Amino acid sequence: MRLSVSRINEFYMDPVYYYIKRYGGWKDRAAYAAWRGIAVEECVVPLLRQRKAIDWSKAAKKVDKAYQKLCEEGNPEPTEEEREDKAKEEARLPGYLKEAYSALAPFGRPSQVQRKLEFQWLGHEWLGYIDFWYQGKRIIVDLKTRGSDTKHLSQSWVRQGALYQSWVRTTFPEARTVFAVATPKKHRHIELDQEQTEDGLEQIVR
Repeated sequence: MRLSVSRINEFYMDPVYYYIKRYGGWKDRAAYAAWRGIAVEECVVPLLRQRKAIDWSKAAKKVDKAYQKLCEEGNPEPTEEEREDKAKEEARLPGYLKEAYSALAPFGRPSQVQRKLEFQWLGHEWLGYIDFWYQGKRIIVDLKTRGSDTKHLSQSWVRQGALYQSWVRTTFPEARTVFAVATPKKHRHIELDQEQTEDGLEQIVR
């Protein structure tokens, strides 16, 4: 079986739900927050790579288009409640995009985006993707979009960062992991420390 951090985190959140979803064919409700995050990441990448001044009005239209496409593909017939959730995320997209850019810009242009990781560990094949890899700086940056600000890493983020950082450190021992957290109004950086890395790996093994 191929494993991933997302599967491990799903299991930690609710083991019963995990088995129903994975083996019982259960489908999630519309994931508007997740689609918002995907759209923001997709649209912030070209902004990080361009040299000319950013036209934020044009950028807002692009992120809205990307979000609408994801919503249409993921849930073409939303309920009234789901339409309200969708509209709420839609209204905050420009803010998310600006704050995501502000959070990522200090690192410079990424060497790789969505860097694929495939490796063997604990007798299983593992698959993961690093949002942003900065080869020269040896930094992994994971972008998180949230409705509210936080100063702390969630346990799911700790598990994710610990696994990716430990694997990258087999090649680059000095590699660091930073979470770039963007809300519609602010952003911050939270770095994964060694104690959290060890704890995250222990949780996965457990």
